[in-house]
Amino acid sequence: MKKNFLKILPLAILLLIFSKISYAQEAISLYVDGKLVTCDTAPIIKNDRVLVPVRFVAENLGLKVSWEGSEKRVAIFRPGAENTGDGIFLWIGEKIIGVGEETTEKIDVAPIIVNGRTMVPIRVIAEIFDRPVNWDDATRSVYIGKTENIVSCGEVNKLPIQDHVDLVFSSGVGNWETYLRLYPNGDFIGKYYDINYGESGKKYPGGTMYICIFNGSFSNIKKVDDYTYAMTIKNIKTKYPLDKTWIKGNMKNIASEPYGLENGKEFEFYLPGKPTKGLSEDFLLWNYYTSNEKPLKLETHALRNLTDDTGFFNITDDLTESDFK
Repeated sequence: MKKNFLKILPLAILLLIFSKISYAQEAISLYVDGKLVTCDTAPIIKNDRVLVPVRFVAENLGLKVSWEGSEKRVAIFRPGAENTGDGIFLWIGEKIIGVGEETTEKIDVAPIIVNGRTMVPIRVIAEIFDRPVNWDDATRSVYIGKTENIVSCGEVNKLPIQDHVDLVFSSGVGNWETYLRLYPNGDFIGKYYDINYGESGKKYPGGTMYICIFNGSFSNIKKVDDYTYAMTIKNIKTKYPLDKTWIKGNMKNIASEPYGLENGKEFEFYLPGKPTKGLSEDFLLWNYYTSNEKPLKLETHALRNLTDDTGFFNITDDLTESDFK
């Protein structure tokens, strides 16, 4: 019995690994009537079908969505038709869709729950409600509804900025910041520091500073819309090896990682005027220079780390080369 268990265990581990990998997919872009929209949970592909959070359906297709927990059923209606039964119904884990109260049809993929979000196949839903759907494999984009307003997009390899843009990643609380100077070709330089005055000793009475001086570049710069450019981290180089320690003046220095970039691969760069609809609250909260009220549009340039949903925002301070040393 023990030998059989040991034979089965590696297979079970492999199945678990591959089940997790199936969700580690490249980003999918969603357009509704020519406008790029974002979801609070990233779309996924399963059985060659794109699944999106059911919340996306409600917010962007103008439909009403309700969840019937006892039956694990999602009900979707046109506005005003909620009590008529004239809608569609999907069940978690079931490859069927109910159209109206009596008719059911088979579908290619069942709705599922991912990270607490109900994911539903967007094509079948959109087309039932008379919204055409198209898939662009080259850009991994889904186009729903009208397409004549789509902005020409694709690889441009250059950002529309003059000379450079200085950005900062900071909560506004504590003694830490990451400065980033971004150039039109995607190159950047930066500096992260975090000062802990209480972490002191005889040789460093001024405290301890965690520091990272770095440079690198973004690649695959692509125009997504009038205000958005997608890009990936190509490389990052740091001046000091991680955890190197030295005394400078009255402070101890400890080499750290480029905070705000270290976990990221995919990024988006936004121009001033970018509509904030569809941008997450987590990302917008990093823009602590603005008022507490959510603005309708971004007032500055911004860089979004899509992995951590954190943000670097343009600063008005005049930084010099010495600020990055």
